[in-house]
Amino acid sequence: MSQKAKSVDSPLLTAENIKKHFPVETGIISRFLGDEEFVRAVDGVDIELREGETVGVVGESGCGKTTLGRTVARLYEPSDGSIHFDDQEITDVSGDRLKKLRKNIQVIFQDPMSSLNPRKTVGEIVAKPLEIHDLASGDEKRERVIELFEEVGLQESHLDRYPHEFSGGQRQRVGIARALAVEPKLIIADEPVSALDVSVQAQIINLMKRLQAEYGISYLFIAHDLSVVKHISDRVAVMYLGKIAEKGSTEEIFENPQHPYTRALMNSIPRVDKKRSRRDILLEGTPPSPSNPPEGCPFHSRCPEFIGDECVDREPELEQVSGDSGSEDSSHVVACHWQEKSVEERQEQDPFNRERRSRAASREIPAGSREITHCTADITRWKSSSMFGLRDPSCSAFFSHRETTTRSCSGSTQTTFEPLPMAAKLLSGALGQRARSSLSHQRYP
Repeated sequence: MSQKAKSVDSPLLTAENIKKHFPVETGIISRFLGDEEFVRAVDGVDIELREGETVGVVGESGCGKTTLGRTVARLYEPSDGSIHFDDQEITDVSGDRLKKLRKNIQVIFQDPMSSLNPRKTVGEIVAKPLEIHDLASGDEKRERVIELFEEVGLQESHLDRYPHEFSGGQRQRVGIARALAVEPKLIIADEPVSALDVSVQAQIINLMKRLQAEYGISYLFIAHDLSVVKHISDRVAVMYLGKIAEKGSTEEIFENPQHPYTRALMNSIPRVDKKRSRRDILLEGTPPSPSNPPEGCPFHSRCPEFIGDECVDREPELEQVSGDSGSEDSSHVVACHWQEKSVEERQEQDPFNRERRSRAASREIPAGSREITHCTADITRWKSSSMFGLRDPSCSAFFSHRETTTRSCSGSTQTTFEPLPMAAKLLSGALGQRARSSLSHQRYP
């Protein structure tokens, strides 16, 4: 293979206003009257990719990630828009030009078992692209396949085995070897590690990064695992309902997410760092149908930070994030009406702040402070009860029940009796010795 190419100013891949609409099967009368329905899988996406760069595409299942990848690879015919690859337009190429394009753009599919012919040995599968593009034959072809196997961590003894004789990680390595066989400039990686164990995921990701560093390959990396995307990507594009909701550098997206949908995705990443607090953002409902998308902002029906009529009446355009550090050509853009608001307006209308103020006002207690005057319970001592979800820092144990009297600043009192779920009671009995405890006059923030 050739050495890593020198990076240039012009992008390797540029896709502008890409759309891919699939027709929905309807009755004869509907087709005769012209009332055809379409699934808008990709609906006006702009994306670019430079040599040796990795762009991650993330979003929920059904948002159009895979369709976008297959469309820019010309496995699907685009319904609208233009695609340029290596300074050449490839939107309508066919025949020999399309065959030549296939050599430069390869795909690693999500499910290696369904993408490998079960009737062929893996040696024959990896050698097939070499035959199609007349790159090698005879002994030279076999030597090339052996070299590819060694590159991806397989052995020569694996050549004559069939796909079902390998583990999931090994099958994915075969898929990577097949994609590398023709020395492509761009690889569309369609969730290449989603079906693998965590340890195997790390091996495949590290393999892809090593091959990229060695050969200068560009990746369009499609995934829903944000931790993996953060590890491998230089830039990230967040998709929702066939559109780009936000895109920018990996650091900008993960450290300063601006779109409510992006923040909800970030909130879903499991964390073990207790010191780092986060807001719980839970998305309710399911995404609307791509065959009948809502008017205005496509996310407004599920948005936890819904503003009002402007979200319903007008679709937001991608705009540069205000206050970005760096040069004027910052690539961090977001499609959200919040971007049109000032910092003060955003803080005032932020639903999280509104809810906190409302909760404090209803209790007649300053936000973030209250006083426990009496709390008696039959408990089981446990030093790290907070790790099991107890929110009350004054009661660092598991309770069979809790009687609490709360006194506000105005002098009013309220007594509540809160039984714990049976699962907590059983867990309490299994963790330690039982004791009596009386907690009184403890104040906490």
